[in-house]
Amino acid sequence: MAGPAKQQKPSFFSSANDWIAERGREAARSAHELEAAGRKAWNEATRTGQNVQAATTAQLRALGAQVLAGEQAAKQAVARTVAATKKTSAQLGQGLAKTTKEISPVLWDNGRAFGSGLVDAITFDLADPAGSVGGAAWDKLHGKSFADSYKARMAAKAAQDTYDREHYGIARGVGEVGGTALALLGAAPLEGWALSARIAETTPLILREYAALTGAGAAAGVGGQVISDVGRGRPGSPGDYAGAAVGGAVGGALAPGGRAVVSGAAMGAATSLAQDAFNGRLDSGWFDRTMSGARVGGAFGAVGGRFGRQEAQALPGQIKGPAVEQTSKELLGEDFSKLRTWARGEKTIPMKKKTRQVVSGGHTKPDQRTMLNGVEKDLVESKFGKSARLKKRQREAYAELPNYRVDHTLPQDVGVLQGVPLSLLGLDLDRVRRDW
Repeated sequence: MAGPAKQQKPSFFSSANDWIAERGREAARSAHELEAAGRKAWNEATRTGQNVQAATTAQLRALGAQVLAGEQAAKQAVARTVAATKKTSAQLGQGLAKTTKEISPVLWDNGRAFGSGLVDAITFDLADPAGSVGGAAWDKLHGKSFADSYKARMAAKAAQDTYDREHYGIARGVGEVGGTALALLGAAPLEGWALSARIAETTPLILREYAALTGAGAAAGVGGQVISDVGRGRPGSPGDYAGAAVGGAVGGALAPGGRAVVSGAAMGAATSLAQDAFNGRLDSGWFDRTMSGARVGGAFGAVGGRFGRQEAQALPGQIKGPAVEQTSKELLGEDFSKLRTWARGEKTIPMKKKTRQVVSGGHTKPDQRTMLNGVEKDLVESKFGKSARLKKRQREAYAELPNYRVDHTLPQDVGVLQGVPLSLLGLDLDRVRRDW
């Protein structure tokens, strides 16, 4: 039985012939491609009116070679651009990854410092003690000393706050400012958002009245410092009293605005900052203390402002009868007018029972008369309350008499009068808390 036919190994000459034939076919294809590219270019040149010489097959192929060479060069340029872009993108990615790796801890630490300042401010610096109490209670359940655990936790939190102030002061400061603003916004409704408008005829405050309010505020600040020092059984420094005077002056100057929360916050911040400056304590913690003073002063001011407004609103409008020992809105308004007269450097003199001022439509009787250096000066009409208005004859007196002064006192004024002293109490308690 015959076996399978053996395959003959191609001879050298047959392989060479195949190679030559393949090269020939490639040359034919190349020539065909050159002619096709040249003909396409020649047709395009003819259509656009360009002068291209391609009368013979050789010229046509030469033109095609030029076209194909240009296309190949363009492809190579695109390839180089893509490769360079990929390389640049890779380098940027590596750089971004490295930068992200380097700044991530910094961002985290700044974020933590910001959050710590924000929480401390919103909670009126009670977050750390509350957290320490909770942690100490847990430790107590596991056999540890509550007191020792609480002290250790508070010391650790204090050390962390100090580190944040020294290394991430801006982030923590921004957090404290935001938290303080939120805390004061939360306290403001205690006093009341709305401010009542004074009647249009109200005589504006003069510079001397503002100076008197500022001086009275300064005196109140010093008085509050004295009470604080006596209560703690130790004398204050000259810087303490100077700072208290500055803070009180700021609070007094803002009192006419009618918001005890604002006056109290400004007084608290100014007192703390001035005392630190006068006592040479502008260390890394001065900003924390300033913001704490603003929060406490504003919050206590809001509480005092609420009580003052409510008490004023609850008063009866008018009380008749000489034997009645009670304050009315009418009398309260007159008392505020006397204070205003004093602030203007004048004196209030009694009005005669039948003293009347003639106006075009009849006559009106003012509530008070003032005197300056022995000379009668102003006729004063005192009004109190949100609904108070001048009567017809009083409006005529306002328009016709040059020395007719109109005072309009509102419940918010009583609120400030009670809120600012209460802010001083809050500042004293804040000092005790910091010392403790």
